[in-house]
Amino acid sequence: MGRNIAEMIFDQLLSYGIKHVFLVPGDDPCLHLAIENSVAPIIMRDERAAAFAAQIYGRIKGLGCFVTSHGPGMTNSITGLAAALLDKDPVVAIHSCLPINKHGINSHSHVSPEITHAVTKSFTVIDKVFGAKENVCEEIKKARGASYGPVSIHLPFDMSSVILEQECDLSQVDEAECEVQIIDTIEEKSVNGNIAVVVGGGVKRGKCEGLVNDFISKVKAYPFASMAGRGGTLCEDELFVSRHNIDHMCEKYNIDSIIALGLDDSEGLKINNQKRRVIDVSDEPAVLGVKEKYSGKIEHGLKKIIKYIGDNKKERSCVFREKSFHPIEVSAENSAHYPGYVVVDTGLFRHAWGSKFIPRFSTQLQVSNGISSIGWALGASIGLSVATNQKVLAVVGDGSLSMSSSELFSIMQYDLPVDILLVRDNSYGMIKRLEEEVLGSHTKLTNLCSLDYKRLANVFKFKHSIFKDSISMNDYTACNMGRRFYELRVDYSTYKFGHKL
Repeated sequence: MGRNIAEMIFDQLLSYGIKHVFLVPGDDPCLHLAIENSVAPIIMRDERAAAFAAQIYGRIKGLGCFVTSHGPGMTNSITGLAAALLDKDPVVAIHSCLPINKHGINSHSHVSPEITHAVTKSFTVIDKVFGAKENVCEEIKKARGASYGPVSIHLPFDMSSVILEQECDLSQVDEAECEVQIIDTIEEKSVNGNIAVVVGGGVKRGKCEGLVNDFISKVKAYPFASMAGRGGTLCEDELFVSRHNIDHMCEKYNIDSIIALGLDDSEGLKINNQKRRVIDVSDEPAVLGVKEKYSGKIEHGLKKIIKYIGDNKKERSCVFREKSFHPIEVSAENSAHYPGYVVVDTGLFRHAWGSKFIPRFSTQLQVSNGISSIGWALGASIGLSVATNQKVLAVVGDGSLSMSSSELFSIMQYDLPVDILLVRDNSYGMIKRLEEEVLGSHTKLTNLCSLDYKRLANVFKFKHSIFKDSISMNDYTACNMGRRFYELRVDYSTYKFGHKL
């Protein structure tokens, strides 16, 4: 007997290397059976967290997948799809939906599949047998195309069990030519004045690390990495920046000129740095360096920069990295010694990890700068742990943990090596700081209740520790003794990071 449509979909995903699927069980038993017989299912408690997990899985493995039920199951995943779209991560979302003949405004829990159009690169409804396989293959290719991103496949209940009459060879991805040769024509020049190279995600995705490393070493520039650069690192001295702290970082290191490589938008750099020369050689980051023809544009841009350096001679000053003193900053700096990955949620503390954390390996630090949803880190940590089979530290705030605490069940169910660092101040710290800047004080709306996190940690079999000062390197390296729950109690009023949000 031939394969049914649900089985065909997962055959295709297997051919692309997917071994795990994240899902909240729904109401399509045939789809559940196809999942169970093909891949390892990871049961999540919330569709948004399932999407976050698939997003980080796709970032590491090249393609991620999550499955939801129709109606509220699909709408709950919208935030996760938007995060993958803005962060340009390859994700396939499979949404079960009502039979086509029941689509209508009065159908129970029916939501039009078109609702996913705004937060995906593409979507399709498998409403007929003819061309079903081709449609599925095409959507997967779009997720892994030159510009990565999420796609949605909507599968009606009455189609998942339909048998395909003919089987054909599994389709494979048409890999783009990704080799970019190091430019040998760059002449080494003595650099006068401090230069920062701000590297975006397009350089990482375009396989241009070697070329940029070669350039940075020859012009002796300070390597800044955009936090939108997917946590990747080019060298051990790299400093992570965002459009919020770029001006502060340039002041700290006496930067005279900024070179933008692979950024979506360098205008923010120009606006925030009117006293500095900003040289933009950014192409569309999704295609920068992916195909051979773009290497010429990069070469032209780097030669232009070298000419500028030669024409603008200034005395180079010696600048040293400032010492961290605040408990949040010290904890962020020390967490680079954590023996695994570090996933940082949205919150005031993220700026500390962005400016103080120096990764030990290229993908150690993982953040989401697209939609920056509160609660992203815990779901993403599950996906990262499943993808790498390595330890993961989820850095969360009070608000983040309250929104995603249901995923503690999944961590315990699958015995995942995920540790938690809770930066606690019993409030929505970032919103409170914004209110204080705009209003002069904060409202009661930002306050959160005080919980006994030790009891919560014990329920889910975490070893709980309270820190009123910073977390040391030894505290992080001792995490191999079971799952750890670090509770760092802080006062955000004493945390100054030199810029407004």
